[in-house]
Amino acid sequence: MKNRPLALGAHLSIAGGLDLALDRARELGCDTVQIFTKNNRTWKESLPEADRIDCFLRKRQSLGIKTVISHAAYLVNIAAPYSGKADKGKRKRAVQALAAELHRCRLLGIDHLVLHPGAHLGAGEKTGIHLAAQAVIQAFELARDAKPAAADQPDALPGPRLLLETTSGQGTCLGHRFKQIAALLDTIRMPDRTGVCLD
Repeated sequence: MKNRPLALGAHLSIAGGLDLALDRARELGCDTVQIFTKNNRTWKESLPEADRIDCFLRKRQSLGIKTVISHAAYLVNIAAPYSGKADKGKRKRAVQALAAELHRCRLLGIDHLVLHPGAHLGAGEKTGIHLAAQAVIQAFELARDAKPAAADQPDALPGPRLLLETTSGQGTCLGHRFKQIAALLDTIRMPDRTGVCLD
């Protein structure tokens, strides 16, 4: 650890195109950058075009950006309970949205995906942790089966490591105690695919 260089970065805008965040990072002297891979306040999902993916990958290499991190959309609540048809639909949408985030990160060669552990909305901490862990497992399965953005695009890039982010503990949000994060990771049981982001 002593000789490891300090990684410096910032969360930067993708306005005008995903690759422009890399230019902004380099202009600031950063070798690490965090981005959103889509509009973070809508449910609308889309994959970047194959040529935009290629541009992003080539530009990252040419600019020497060592680490790219994505932050999942704020709407995704993986700990949401379900008690009726409407709630099941919301939960399914959250799982699908997380899977889409994982898939976009894989296509773009993004190293890490940061995710809030979610809010149990009154169902209780234990239930929330169980539901959040199951959502992560399901999303990894869905992302694994997703197809490349284009038929001729190689799909050999590794998927991102999912980082559960600590929270301030507002309302029924999970992640404000280390034991909650530990319980989530223990339940997911994918140490090679998951980790923690300290905020």
